[in-house]
Amino acid sequence: MAVDDDNGDGADTGFGAVYVEHVDAIYGFLARRVGAELAEDLTAQTFLEALARPDRYDPERGPIGPWLYGIAVNLLRRHYRQEERGLRAIAAYAGRPSVAAEDDEERSDNRLVAEGRWPKIAGALLDMGPGERDVLLLYAWADLTYRGVAGVLDVPVGTVRSRLSRARGRLIAALTDPPSGDQSGRRR
Repeated sequence: MAVDDDNGDGADTGFGAVYVEHVDAIYGFLARRVGAELAEDLTAQTFLEALARPDRYDPERGPIGPWLYGIAVNLLRRHYRQEERGLRAIAAYAGRPSVAAEDDEERSDNRLVAEGRWPKIAGALLDMGPGERDVLLLYAWADLTYRGVAGVLDVPVGTVRSRLSRARGRLIAALTDPPSGDQSGRRR
C-alpha cells in the first residue's frame, strides 16, 4: 500500500484512496457493534494503525478491506477487554467508599458499596454480553429513552426492549440470593 496520497494530478492514489473507499464500511461495522461515538474513535484508530504499519498488509493474501476489518476487530476486542478489566476492578475495589461524596451520583455509588451491592452489579455486568451491557448502561447511566438507545446502537427499539429485559433479569438474579446448584450462567 503506497502512502503517497497525491500523484500530482490531484487524484488520490495511496492511503487516501484506501481511506475514502473503506471508511464508511468500517465505521458502519463498528457502529453496529458499539454505537456511533465509540465507532468514530475506533474507525480513526483503525486507519491510524493501518497508516502506521503499511508493511503488515500483504497484497498476496487478498484485498485490503479484510485487512482493515481485522484491525477493527482487534481494536474492538481490546476495547471489550479494557471494559471487562474496569468492571473487575470496580468489583474488587467496591468495598471502599470514598470519604466525602461530592454529588448525588457519587453518594448513590457509595450507598451501593455500603450495602454490598456494587460488586454484585459489576459481576452481573461482566456476565452480560456486550449488547445487553451497552443497552443497560445507556438506559441507566446516560438516561436515554428506548428510542435514544436504539439510535445510538443502530438497532430496532424492540431489540433494545428485549436486551434491557434480559439485562434487568441478570441484575435481579445477581442481587438476590442465588439458588443452589450451577451458577455458571456466564455469557461471552
